Amino acid sequence: MEEGERKQIMKKNLKMFLALILVLQGVFGTGLIQALAASLPGDNIITKVTLEDEAGNVIDAVYKPDRVDTSKLGDKVVIKYDWALENGHAYKAGDTVEFNVPQEFEIFNQVDGKLNVDGGSFTDVGDFVVDTNGHVTITFNSNVEQYSEVSGTVQLTTKFSETKITGSTEVKIPFPIRGGTQVVIVNFTPKDGKLLTKNGVADKAKKIDWTIDVNTSLQKINGAVLSDTLPNGLILDPNSIRVSNLQVNLDHPPTLGSEVSVTDNVYTVNFQPDGLGFEILFKETTLSKAYRIQYSTAVTDNEAMNSFTNDAKLTGSNITTQTDKKTINIVREELLTKEGAASGSDRTNQNIAWKVKYNYAGKEITQAEAVVHDRFNDNMKIVPNSFVVYKVTDQGSRTTLTDGQDYTVNYINGVDGKSGYDLIFNAAIPADTKYDIEYKTYTDNRIYQNTTVTNDVYTTYSGNRIDRTATSYFYSNIGVKRDTSVDYSTKTNTWEIVVNSDKKPMTNLIVTDTFSGSGLKLIKDSYTITSSSGTVIPYTVDQSDLTKGLKIEFQGQFTDTYTITYKTNFIPESAGYRNTANIVWDEKKTEYSGNINLTKDFNPNNETKNNGRKDGKYDASKKEITWEIVANYNGNTVNNAVFTDELKDHQTLVPVTVEVYEASVNSSGAVIKGSPVTIDPSKITYVNNTLSIDLGNITVPHIVTFVTKLDKTVVVDKVNNEATLTGNTDDSWSWNKSLTIPRGEFYVDKAGTKNGSNIDWTIKINEGQSYVEGAKIIDYPSTNQILDTSSFKLYLAKASNSGNQNVLVLTKDALQTKDVDYSLVLTTDPQTDKEMFELTFLNPIEEAYILEYSSKIAVTTDDENVTNRVEFEGNGITKGTLEHEKIVRVQSTIGSGTGTGVLGNLEITKVDKDDHSNKLEGAKFKLINSSGTLIGEKVTDPNGVITFTKLLYGTYTLIETEAPQGYDLDQTGTSIVIDSSIKQTSGVKKVTAVNEKSTTPVTPKGQLEITKVDKANVSKTLEGATFVLQDKGNLRAPISVVTDADGKAVFTDLLYGEYVLTETAAPRGYTIDSPNQTITIDSGVELTGGVLGITVTNSKRVDPGNPDNSGNPGNPGNPGNPGNPGTPTNPGTPTNPVTPKEEVPTPTKPVEKDEEYTAPEEPVPSDGTNGDKTKPGKTSNPSDIELDENGNPLGGSKGDKAKQDGTNVPVLPKTGENSPWLVQVVGAVLIVAGAVMLRRKFLINKK
Repeated sequence: MEEGERKQIMKKNLKMFLALILVLQGVFGTGLIQALAASLPGDNIITKVTLEDEAGNVIDAVYKPDRVDTSKLGDKVVIKYDWALENGHAYKAGDTVEFNVPQEFEIFNQVDGKLNVDGGSFTDVGDFVVDTNGHVTITFNSNVEQYSEVSGTVQLTTKFSETKITGSTEVKIPFPIRGGTQVVIVNFTPKDGKLLTKNGVADKAKKIDWTIDVNTSLQKINGAVLSDTLPNGLILDPNSIRVSNLQVNLDHPPTLGSEVSVTDNVYTVNFQPDGLGFEILFKETTLSKAYRIQYSTAVTDNEAMNSFTNDAKLTGSNITTQTDKKTINIVREELLTKEGAASGSDRTNQNIAWKVKYNYAGKEITQAEAVVHDRFNDNMKIVPNSFVVYKVTDQGSRTTLTDGQDYTVNYINGVDGKSGYDLIFNAAIPADTKYDIEYKTYTDNRIYQNTTVTNDVYTTYSGNRIDRTATSYFYSNIGVKRDTSVDYSTKTNTWEIVVNSDKKPMTNLIVTDTFSGSGLKLIKDSYTITSSSGTVIPYTVDQSDLTKGLKIEFQGQFTDTYTITYKTNFIPESAGYRNTANIVWDEKKTEYSGNINLTKDFNPNNETKNNGRKDGKYDASKKEITWEIVANYNGNTVNNAVFTDELKDHQTLVPVTVEVYEASVNSSGAVIKGSPVTIDPSKITYVNNTLSIDLGNITVPHIVTFVTKLDKTVVVDKVNNEATLTGNTDDSWSWNKSLTIPRGEFYVDKAGTKNGSNIDWTIKINEGQSYVEGAKIIDYPSTNQILDTSSFKLYLAKASNSGNQNVLVLTKDALQTKDVDYSLVLTTDPQTDKEMFELTFLNPIEEAYILEYSSKIAVTTDDENVTNRVEFEGNGITKGTLEHEKIVRVQSTIGSGTGTGVLGNLEITKVDKDDHSNKLEGAKFKLINSSGTLIGEKVTDPNGVITFTKLLYGTYTLIETEAPQGYDLDQTGTSIVIDSSIKQTSGVKKVTAVNEKSTTPVTPKGQLEITKVDKANVSKTLEGATFVLQDKGNLRAPISVVTDADGKAVFTDLLYGEYVLTETAAPRGYTIDSPNQTITIDSGVELTGGVLGITVTNSKRVDPGNPDNSGNPGNPGNPGNPGNPGTPTNPGTPTNPVTPKEEVPTPTKPVEKDEEYTAPEEPVPSDGTNGDKTKPGKTSNPSDIELDENGNPLGGSKGDKAKQDGTNVPVLPKTGENSPWLVQVVGAVLIVAGAVMLRRKFLINKK
């Protein structure tokens, strides 16, 4: 390539590079390099996290290690996230940053807030949202693209979780921040933490193990000293004292840690000289940890002492002396006890097992006293080979001792009427050695009736005799009687008599079985007799009177067990079913003089006793009851049977639902429905709400079913019905049933659940589905909520109780239409802001409804109850559940920049400036929020007080619009800030406003009240009369008023003076009696409450046939030309002075004598601004753009000019500002520089 061509190419490339630089600068300006180096959106922007308590104190032990107080689970906590964007950040509108609030904090509701900027003149650079899972999303707006050095704080006020924080009281909470993780340490109050706690556990009667927990509340104790004093009866084991570290916990009792040795130089122990106590001195100057002291005391051998109280004391120079005492009761085992053991006894063979416990007290016993004596009646004997002695360990294991080696036993028979034994141990008994002595006794005598037997044992210890007695029982096994089975289909019983289970000789046994009452009848030849040996001796049976029973006589002797069975018929509806067997035999006659009777009663089912039953089942979806009556259960013969049932409690019979069936009864007593019975319709009548069925002659059970409906009636909670069956005889049977109607007489039931910053309310209306005319509910919400008028929805409800007869379930059905199905009126008390609503059904109801609506939470604290009381009204409804109240606990999480969930109240008290005790009534205020929206307008009450409630946190302007009478208006607006500081005053911001007494006389005013009546009948008031009132000086516009339905016309705010009252139109059908009259308003009206009342009459027209001819009512005569105000000599100074509140219309031209003067509809201000004059310092419209002196728009939504230091909102550029001249100059310089460099190189190369 030639040198010239190469130079041309270089020159061309240079030009392209310079051109590219110019283009890029034109697009990006001087921030090109910064834009290329910016960080990416989504990076962690949190730089620091601070935790504070409600009072604003830092609670992070990392930053405040000397914090004395501790936090508690559920305490309020403020989380402050400091955030910052790095210089050259690349965030733009719509970019987001996300992170999570640690689980140690509760988030009760969604939090929405603004991302406010520290030190910035603009409002925010974005929004943040925290959901109830603690997930935070920050979304930036367009402001973030225009600024560097942007930083701020996101603040959440919430509570520590009471369920997620567990374990140690030192809780470490990690927060991810830019460049790593910040760990916050919070020290919590331990569970049940105390300065001093003492406990003890007894080891039987040997010793007591004591524990003393010190400082589980983790307080700081200066010069801590623990002392313990023992009571009499205890001896300290000095070697048992141990001191251990104690880890206290949040959710469970303390955990024992490592032992602390005396050599660790943590404490010293001093013992009392008498050994009855000790003292521990902690060497730490300030004790801040928890310790557990454990030690043991031996129990002395004083048998009289069974309870010991031990006192512990903790002292410190900065605490009140703490004491704690614990009383431990010990159970001293007895040296000797005896019992009849249930296990091991043999009732058939009449054996009783006995157990003697010896030396369970653990005494040391000499061999001379190691003897146990046992005695019982001589009719009992020890069962051979049943006597055993065991040595027992503390764990309960036993070792069998050997007779003759370990002990010697001497049996006693029939000495002084007693038998028994003497047990002699062959050696002394060491301490803590105990024994079980077990054996069995029997008797040769026959037990004719259950008999209590006693057994006495005694020993000696330290020269004192110790006696103990035990009891047991011998049970008679001569005979027993049972009712083994019943068959309701055949109405039979099977009976069983068992004799001689003890297998003793029985000679010539006679069993006489007798039926008491009239309920049983023997089934002849139904008896059977069996023997345990298989052989039955001869016998005879007497069945001569089946209604009385039977008699069986055995010939000879037997020693085995006999079983006698037989059957009876039971007669339903009888007086009794008792069956008694008397038994007698030859041996008894000589051994036992009493009677031996074996008795058993038969108790049939209720259907048998009542000859039927009645049942009912309610179907809530249809409001119908299906009744089922079982009549003649016992199958009696009933001639001309008539079934009747009176339907009570507003039931009506559903036509064509009556059905009759024949039925049968099976062996277990269940009723089996049979074939339907065809009954002539004439046999079924329904008169006076009583159902009657002629069943004819019946001999079997019948089932009657029918359906009733609770229609057009109040549904009660229980429906009672009684059915009756009668026949030709005097016999009759009745069956009553009381059926529960689920939610009967329940007219209103309310429930509420918190849903974010709202509460969702549900009201169940008329659950019992009564017929109600004029039904309505009245709801009274508490003042700390705001009704959401758009949320009301009323549904027809479907009722069902199919799952459970007594449980009603409502499900939403058709949505009802407002002003068609119901009306809804919401009202607010203008003074208290208390809301209520009344929902009225426009038609009678007889179904259930569900009302759903929401209210915005407006609590003044973050832990407050929201209540809602609802009442039900209806024509004639006076009984049942007519009122219900529901309480919902509201806990809130609050974020900076938002008042979600917590609102405040503003209370203004108006007082005399010179005498604050003089409260001023009648001052009128309006409250405006920072957006310029009118919150409300109220007048002070007799106490000088008004209250604005449910105010979001923020800044408000309070403006006085009317002063109290006799006082000057305070025209200065007051700025009011509602913030978290109101929590210190129960959520109320209290402001005192003053007024000065007016030096300008108060212009007195009065009212004129006209009552228009019929001249011939003054008790008849007339509507539609038109009156015009004109002041005599014609200085003000005339006023026109028409009488209302009560014949009243009222003129208000009338200055004292004379007026002309003209009636310009009479009521329809009447003529004007007096067209005009003069009215005087003066101080006389003060005697009648400031009102002058007059009565004006009208006469009826003479021509009643032409009511449309009103006699030209449009011509009122000559009222003195009220429309011509005249030409005032000095309109600025009227005869009757005008108060400042009253605008005087200024005529736009002179009024000619015959012209009609028409006053403007509204007073016209003299400045010609049509009444919309802007206050000084304020723009008339926040969206207006202010122009400078050259007509250029200034920046900001309010036209604010930029301050010299540039700290406020950047202004829109004026013409010529921010032009590209700087970029163009820089570009030109670069081009020249490039050209010079190129020229220079060219010259160098040329050389």
